[in-house]
Amino acid sequence: MSIKAFDEYTDRFIAEAMAEENVFKSSRLHDPLEGSDDWKEAGYPTFVDGSDAYANKGFIVALQHVPSGRNVYFKAFITAFNETYSSEWSSESVFGRVDPIYMFKQTQRKITLAFKIPAATSGEALDNLAKVSQVVQYLYPTYMDVDQANTIAQSPLIRLKVMNLLRKNENITAAEGLSSSDIYKSYSSSNSPANGLLGIIESFTVNHNLESEDGVVEHSGNTVLPKLLDVNLTFAPIHETPLGWNIDNEFGTSDFPYGCLDQWGMETQALADEYLATREDLEVGPYGGDDWSVPDHILDNVEAASEDALEGKD
Repeated sequence: MSIKAFDEYTDRFIAEAMAEENVFKSSRLHDPLEGSDDWKEAGYPTFVDGSDAYANKGFIVALQHVPSGRNVYFKAFITAFNETYSSEWSSESVFGRVDPIYMFKQTQRKITLAFKIPAATSGEALDNLAKVSQVVQYLYPTYMDVDQANTIAQSPLIRLKVMNLLRKNENITAAEGLSSSDIYKSYSSSNSPANGLLGIIESFTVNHNLESEDGVVEHSGNTVLPKLLDVNLTFAPIHETPLGWNIDNEFGTSDFPYGCLDQWGMETQALADEYLATREDLEVGPYGGDDWSVPDHILDNVEAASEDALEGKD
C-alpha cells in the first residue's frame, strides 16, 4: 500500500471514531480503502461480524469517566451479572427478652459484572486492548498542581450502563390513562453512558487468556494481541435519588432499580383497597355479610387487568 493511501485510510478511521464513538465495526482496520487497488492487493478483504449488528442496536456495556466525560463501549458478551443488597442492622440484647432489639442502619448494593471481549479480526483485538486500557485509566484520580505539588482534585467516579438492567433512576410515574399493555410496549432504555448508574469501581480484573486455546495474534516482533479478554469488575453504586418509603406508602424512587413500574400490581392493589375500604364492620366479611368469598365483579376486574398484562407480553 502506498503511504498516501495509508494516510488517507488512517484519517478516515480517526474521523469515524471521533464522530461515532459507540459504533462497532470489527473490520474497521481491515476495510479496503475505496478506490485503492493497493489495499485490496495487500490481502485485506472486507469482513462482516454479526455481533456488530447487535452491539449497534444498543446491546452493550458502557462506562463513562465522570471527571472527563469520556466514554467507552463494549459488546455485551456478559457471563455474569449479579446484584447483592445487604441490609445492616445493629442489635441490642435486653434482659428477659428472647430476641434482641434490632435497629436498621442501611442497605448497601453491590454489583459484580463479568464479560468477554472477543476479537473477530486483529484490528478489533487492538481496539479491545485500547478500550480496556482506557477503563484502567479511569480508575485513577484527577490531579491539580497546587504550589508545585500534585493534589487530588476529583475522585474517579464512574457511570456504568448495562442496557436496561443497570441505569440511572429518575423516579418516573405512569402517565394517566395508560394501560399495563401501553407501559409494557413503551419500556425502553437509552444506550448513553450518561444515563448509567453513578458509583465507583472497587476492583477491575483483566484476564488476557494467553495460555488458552484462543491464544493471540502475533502482530509484529515482540508484540501480541489477545484474541479474547475476560473482564471482571465490582461496582458500588452511589444512588442519586431517595430510596425508602414515605408515610403515604410510596417508594421514594418509583422506577428503582430497573426503570420499570409494576402498573398491573398497582392497579390490582388499588382495586383491593377500594373494595376493602367499603366495609362497614370488621366483624363481617370484607365484602359485606358473612360471605368471605370475592364477588364476581371484582374477579372480572382482576381478570381484565391480567389479560392486559398478557397482551403486552405477546
